[in-house]
Amino acid sequence: MMNRGTSNIILYIKSIYNSLTKSEQKVAEAILKDNERIIYSSITDFAEISEVGDATVLRFCRKIGFKSYQSFKLELAKELSNQNNPAISTLNDEFNANDSLGEIARKTINLNISAINETLTLIDLNEIQKAVELMISAQKIYFFGSGVSQITAQDAVYKFTRIGLNVATYVDYHMQLMQASLLTNNDVGIGISFSGSTKDTLEVLRNAKQAGAQLISITHHAKSPITKIADIVLLHGSKEDPLQGGAFPTKISQLIVIDILYNAIYKRIEKEAIKYKELTSKAILDRLL
Repeated sequence: MMNRGTSNIILYIKSIYNSLTKSEQKVAEAILKDNERIIYSSITDFAEISEVGDATVLRFCRKIGFKSYQSFKLELAKELSNQNNPAISTLNDEFNANDSLGEIARKTINLNISAINETLTLIDLNEIQKAVELMISAQKIYFFGSGVSQITAQDAVYKFTRIGLNVATYVDYHMQLMQASLLTNNDVGIGISFSGSTKDTLEVLRNAKQAGAQLISITHHAKSPITKIADIVLLHGSKEDPLQGGAFPTKISQLIVIDILYNAIYKRIEKEAIKYKELTSKAILDRLL
């Protein structure tokens, strides 16, 4: 990050405001008006709030010394947290230092229940139905994701393999890129990203799209780079700022979407699914005591 002469992002933005272009001033005004909202927004959401394009937001972030929108959000979240902003916390503002163990347990469970209920609200059943049809008819299904979302991808592969779907995922980014480039119009690529702005996942999906594959995105942000290229968008609940990357409610919400797809597909191919579950169960039976 370049030397801005001050460690305070908000003060720095105010100090350079008059030197910004008109479109960059719109970005600055949006930040100054509502810091917290920016923390929880994807780059596409923020661009819409600012009434500019994604490129203008990125150019603004670079002008004030950040390599990306995500690095800007992370630094802003740190700054607000250090100022004891009640809206931003390194854990969750639902918790406080005086909570008993029982209160921590109750609040933790309630956070996850809230994320699940939000997912139920956000889920579009028409999009779920389209995804089910696409996955059943696909020759190959590849799940793509980075970080915690890659763990969700691995869980999805395990579940769908048990009922006979031809599914796979790779942890290594280069392997994901190569596999995406080999997909055809008979295949499906499923990208998982809470922010919808993860560079690696976005690039992999672009490769898959160019190869002709149909794309499904699983994300929290309806307006984000990943949803722009997806044929089907499946939204999940949870809310996390940049300091809470990989929050468990996010993980739970992603798994709920996977589970909905799994159960819907199982119902559609029940006879075959039962046969494959028996075969896969027998395959690992000897590994159990």
